[in-house]
Amino acid sequence: METFEISEKKKKQTKALYVGVIIILVLIFVVGFIWGLNKVLALEGAFPPNELTEGLSPAPQNAAQAVDFLNRTVDGAAELKPYMKKAVDFGIGDDIDAPDDAMKQTLTLIRSSLEDTLDKQFETVERGFGEGFEDVLSKPGIVASDVESLTCSYIYYTCPSCGATSEEPLDHCEPCGYEYPYNMSYRDQYDIKLELLETDDVLNGNFSPRSEEEIIALFGDGLDGVCTVDSVSVVYDALEMQYKVDRLRDELDYLGYRKNMTVTVDVTFTGEYESLGSMSFTAPVTEAEHYDFTWPSLELNKHVMSAEPKSTENLLATKTCDSPETVEVRWSSSDESVLTVDDEGYFKAGKEPGSAVITAEFDFQGKTYSDACTVNVKYSVESSAMNKKKVKLSAGETYQLSVKVGPSNATYKTVTWHTEDDNIARVDDNGLVTGVAPGKVIIYSLTDDGYFKSTCEVTVS
Repeated sequence: METFEISEKKKKQTKALYVGVIIILVLIFVVGFIWGLNKVLALEGAFPPNELTEGLSPAPQNAAQAVDFLNRTVDGAAELKPYMKKAVDFGIGDDIDAPDDAMKQTLTLIRSSLEDTLDKQFETVERGFGEGFEDVLSKPGIVASDVESLTCSYIYYTCPSCGATSEEPLDHCEPCGYEYPYNMSYRDQYDIKLELLETDDVLNGNFSPRSEEEIIALFGDGLDGVCTVDSVSVVYDALEMQYKVDRLRDELDYLGYRKNMTVTVDVTFTGEYESLGSMSFTAPVTEAEHYDFTWPSLELNKHVMSAEPKSTENLLATKTCDSPETVEVRWSSSDESVLTVDDEGYFKAGKEPGSAVITAEFDFQGKTYSDACTVNVKYSVESSAMNKKKVKLSAGETYQLSVKVGPSNATYKTVTWHTEDDNIARVDDNGLVTGVAPGKVIIYSLTDDGYFKSTCEVTVS
């Protein structure tokens, strides 16, 4: 009996302990969640504003500009002789038309094997840096009137809060709930596609149409042991060119010629399939001849960075050239009173705040290639918080907003003020808000260091 009473007491104590632990864990979770939420709201998207750097050449807007840009970049590659790799790829579509389902299923099953066989008949051709490739490059021979349609892709959109991306402009962000439009951004490449007229001049001048004998030979190896190819006919459904250019350097990165065809093949079955006799089938076939170009370069892993006073950091340099492991990189600092750098890219910041540029460079085939990184020596901003999240004003009334920037030892605590609609409320350089007309508007600040964002919803009545 006594043992039983002690056991019951222990059970009650244990149960109370479990309940207490659960309550503590819930409180920790809630407090942590609220703290994290406040932290997120305080940061409100520490993303720098987009810097829309225009290309060395503007994006082509019409066929004449696209053809001229294509010819200039191809001629530039032929003159400067980057590394080049040429390949030919074949693709056979799903929509195979055969006399019966069994035959269609058979051809569908051997499709992948047939594609591999076609691809293997064309060896990849490479030309090293400085070798030149005019003996293997099919230079474009089109004029503006050959172009049926043009697309040039390099613009995309990003959420200022979470960094989500979209190919189309969006007025809000579904992933993070941000209620305002995405920002426009630019990619490093122009991706340009030209759909061309299916004329004999365009076909024969750019796409190397194959004779019936060549096509029979190509397909014959892939169908060996199944059937022999008696005849072939080809209808060209689409002719396309695609080229990609580094828009900051006007360097050609990719050139492709694509033929979309409908191929009808007459075959006679052999061996164990001989009883099937002769028949014809039709399949969509794509042949793509493409050239990839790699240019000599030096690329640092960072182009802007911060370092605290008296700290040591390092930069990494990626070299693109022949035998990069044997090429020496030279490092230098624009101001050694701010920071010094050694011959391996390690730099040491001085005692005082400041800014300096670290440059890395190397020589290859008579040219110097370089890249640079701006290093800001400072104690960085890590947060910002607005003194008010919501303010109500009348038209003509003012309110002084302020922002607390942390940590306390941050070197640069200045902020820039913005209004999302100055027809509703204005804000001056010091955070003084003035109501203009009825409505709601977001007033926000961005820290000049780190671009930490804080917001206040202003309602004007």
